[in-house]
Amino acid sequence: MAKKIKKYTTTEIRNLKNRAKELSEALDEDLDQVIASYHEKYIHEKQAEILDQFIKNKKREQAEREVRKKAKANAGSSEEWTEEELEELNNSTASE
Repeated sequence: MAKKIKKYTTTEIRNLKNRAKELSEALDEDLDQVIASYHEKYIHEKQAEILDQFIKNKKREQAEREVRKKAKANAGSSEEWTEEELEELNNSTASE
């Protein structure tokens, strides 16, 4: 789940600050307030993204557990999965 963090160059940072300053002047708001509101929006979007990924992983893990449980019930203590079970697992995780 580790993601590479984008490294901004000095020029990119300067351009972003200039755009934020222009926006604050256009909206007639304090620059810090504009930056804070966009920072808050970014945080909410990231939290939603992380939560969605967490839910997806939990559903995948649940599907894997169900397939293993079914496989053990069908074949005793064998850990071998049938092609049908693997396909079922792939279909359940791909639909998310």
